[in-house]
Amino acid sequence: MKLKLLSAILGATLGTLGAGAMAAPISLPSGPVFFQFTNLEQTALGVDNQGNSLNNTNTCAGCSLKPEGNWGVAQVSVMRPGAPSPASSTAGQVGNDINSKGTPAFFFDQALPVLGGQVTAMFYGSTIISNTKTGTLNSLKSTGGFMDLYWDDPSLANTIVAINSLTPGMRTGDKTFTGVTDGVFLGRLAFASGINTTNGAITIEGTIDSSLANNSGSADSYANVVDVNGDGVINALDGLWAGQLNSDWFGTVFGTRDVRFSNKIDNNSDWDNGGGVTGQTSNDPGRAFVVPEPASLALVGLGLLGIGAIRRRRGA
Repeated sequence: MKLKLLSAILGATLGTLGAGAMAAPISLPSGPVFFQFTNLEQTALGVDNQGNSLNNTNTCAGCSLKPEGNWGVAQVSVMRPGAPSPASSTAGQVGNDINSKGTPAFFFDQALPVLGGQVTAMFYGSTIISNTKTGTLNSLKSTGGFMDLYWDDPSLANTIVAINSLTPGMRTGDKTFTGVTDGVFLGRLAFASGINTTNGAITIEGTIDSSLANNSGSADSYANVVDVNGDGVINALDGLWAGQLNSDWFGTVFGTRDVRFSNKIDNNSDWDNGGGVTGQTSNDPGRAFVVPEPASLALVGLGLLGIGAIRRRRGA
């Protein structure tokens, strides 16, 4: 009876893992990963740096009334194994980063003929706390914010979309967007301190220069995987990639982080909304360090050990 019970538990566990693999057919290789993405967003630039209120305007009719300075959607175009930079590969080292090194890609957006799909994301909930203007240069600092990752698979009847076809009006709630958040949930990232070494409240830091073509700028940030279900453990129950992305690879003066983003920004008037809310398109790399999913592997291991022990006792 015990053997049958443990076999059933192990079978259910393996079935869960198998279902997850089918739902997210792109397998993340262990080690450093470098990914390119394109996003569309709205940023409330505010008025000035003379004490006037910043324009943290949430432009979504179906959203809460909480202030929001930046939100948008993203689509990953390519993922490839990376390489630690600097040369040291010590996890958590302050200043650690990951480079592409021109390695072959293991994922292109919709590249596979049968299981082709997309990795999409929605980011939301950040609040601009500082907009220092010097001439034409806006230097923005934000706090808070989240990013939800999804796998969109045509075999699961998910919507496959082109990033340039999305409009702000397709947002349906604080963290829902038509064609972006309808897929398999991969994990939630919380933007975290570290990009500014002197202020732990700052999670995203960027600049926009209105004197440059397309109001070009940049933004940088770190993020950590979120324990979505609040059980004290980050694993596949928090999103199919949550345990794998929970690496603590990047070291900052405020602690370790799981993901690093760097964005190159250009204006996108299609996403403008008046009142200082500026539409933008951005792209460039994200970096992560992938680890094996510990909880699921441990559960399988315990099941195998239990079955082996029962068999040994029965054979004695």
